[in-house]
Amino acid sequence: MAINTLYGRNCFTSTKVGWARGLRFLTVLLLTVGSSALGATVTLRPSKDTSLFQNNPDYNLGATSLAAGTTKQGQKSRALMLFDLQDQVPANATITSVELTLEVNKAPQSSVASSFGLHRVLVSWGEGQKSGVVGDPATADEATWNDRFFPDTAWSSPGAQDPADYVSAASATRDITEVGSYSFSSTPALVLDVQRWLAEPQSNFG
Repeated sequence: MAINTLYGRNCFTSTKVGWARGLRFLTVLLLTVGSSALGATVTLRPSKDTSLFQNNPDYNLGATSLAAGTTKQGQKSRALMLFDLQDQVPANATITSVELTLEVNKAPQSSVASSFGLHRVLVSWGEGQKSGVVGDPATADEATWNDRFFPDTAWSSPGAQDPADYVSAASATRDITEVGSYSFSSTPALVLDVQRWLAEPQSNFG
């Protein structure tokens, strides 16, 4: 998944230019399997993740909390997350509900409500392992703004673009304003995304 500003799945990006630094956050995915009466709830954390920075296109951030947003100058950052279902959910399970929860631990001092979208990623990418405010220079096979796998395998366009790199329509959206806990409530599109990943593990790129 990507958290993006309403146009990228698996990206977090604010639609408001007013974000000074964007957001930093921790992520949990809750799945309800089977009927509401008899089903089980499964809690997942990302098995890999990273953040991409337009103003540092060969950097990434993944060793600490993720970042996403848009600077006052219009420079974007996006977050990518992948959840591994295979050891947690039976292959024949029916997914009935999906909820993504973010714990936002850093936001601009003068923040405004900005809409973030979750978009299903369509291509593979390498986890970023860097830390710092905006990460550090990528090493081989990590994702960056320019590359899915640095330095030789590029996105279809820098920063990843729909519809080649992720699904254009957001599977869920949520307004985020300040530090705190936020949940993207279950939608039919989110349920379909996770059911597809379970049925076709080879299609799970986040």
